[in-house]
Amino acid sequence: MAVTLARLPLAQQLAIKALLESGKSERSTALLSGVSRNTVRAVNKCTTLDPDKVNTIKNGLAGKLYHTADRSIDSITDDKLDKSSAVQAMTTAAIAIDKARLIEGKATSRTELVDASDQEINEEIARLESELQGWKDGTIVNAVGSEDPLTTSEGQPASETVDRGSISGV
Repeated sequence: MAVTLARLPLAQQLAIKALLESGKSERSTALLSGVSRNTVRAVNKCTTLDPDKVNTIKNGLAGKLYHTADRSIDSITDDKLDKSSAVQAMTTAAIAIDKARLIEGKATSRTELVDASDQEINEEIARLESELQGWKDGTIVNAVGSEDPLTTSEGQPASETVDRGSISGV
C-alpha cells in the first residue's frame, strides 16, 4: 500500500528529512517523529521538499546541540570537578559538539588528502621501503644514517640481535 504524505504536516516532513540527512536511521527517525518507517521512507523519497528549508532545520538542530554543549561546559564548577558529574558534563559537551559538527557537514576528525600522481606515490613508497630496509639492516638508527651498519661488541650486525624491540650488545 502506497503511503500518502498529504496528511503529514510539511514541518514534520522537513524535520524527518533533516533527521535522515543528519545521519539518523529510518528506525530511529520513525521513533523520534512518531510515524511509521514506511512514512519515513516516503518522506526520504520525496523530491518536492525544499532543500533550503531542510538545511534550516538541520542548522537549528546543530544550534541546539551547540547550546547544549555550552550549558554543559558552563555547568562545570569547582565543586563538580571533584565529583563524577563533571565527567558527565564534559561527555555531554563533547558529544553535542561532535553531533553538531556532523549535522553541519563538518569534520569530526582530521583527514588529509594528498594530491599526487601515481609516479610520485610510487616513488614515495619506494623511498619508505628503502628507509624501512635501512632500519632492518641497521644502517639507520634514530633516523640518522651511518656509513657502516652498526655491530655489537662481538662484531655481529645489530639488526640480528633484536629481541622484542631491544638491541642487545650495543
